[in-house]
Amino acid sequence: MNENISPQQVKAIKALLTNPTNKAEAEASGTPLRTLERWLTEPHFQTAIREAQNEVFQYVGSGLIGLQVKALEALNDILEHPAQPGASTKHKAAIEILRLGIEYQRIVVDETKIRNFEKKVYP
Repeated sequence: MNENISPQQVKAIKALLTNPTNKAEAEASGTPLRTLERWLTEPHFQTAIREAQNEVFQYVGSGLIGLQVKALEALNDILEHPAQPGASTKHKAAIEILRLGIEYQRIVVDETKIRNFEKKVYP
């Protein structure tokens, strides 16, 4: 994380990732609300938030990729044993995991294309 971020700001950023409102974020991190609102306007704090969000996105994506193998195995099991209890639920979950994995891959590819384009336009 950005070296210009204080330990209290790190706590606030972690709270930002898991709470729905600024008030809840301030309470969770032990930061006065006005201080948090001021930090939210500071470029270095905004950058640190984006970095933290990207880390979470990558973590979730990695987990999703790992689940794709299990989803394929579940679909194979359903094909071999279609009458098994819970087959319909298992099928729906596996399909959704595969769909989310494909969507995640599209986002990663698009981000890569955008980064490469930006490097060409803004060397």
